[in-house]
Amino acid sequence: MIRYDKETGTLTVSTGEELDQLMAEKIRNTIDSEILKTGAKKLVFDMTNTVFMDSSGIGMLIGRYKLMKRMNGRVAVKGMHENVMRIFRMSGLNQIINSEERA
Repeated sequence: MIRYDKETGTLTVSTGEELDQLMAEKIRNTIDSEILKTGAKKLVFDMTNTVFMDSSGIGMLIGRYKLMKRMNGRVAVKGMHENVMRIFRMSGLNQIINSEERA
């Protein structure tokens, strides 16, 4: 599910249970289209339901970070489960992508 808040310029993307190759590709295509269409300045990944993330998910997050950076925007994540947070930290994503508390 994707929501855009015009007032804040925030695009929020809810990821599914598994952020694997298949899901990462679907999300990437949808997000890129929405970012260009809306001109969003902030992209938030709501990972409340995500319990698994592989290297494809990591790559998708890095790619969206780079896209938003080129557009002078920013990326954040929220609602990460402990096992996903561990992967997030091990990959170094926590060095470039901020984590927000659950909404």
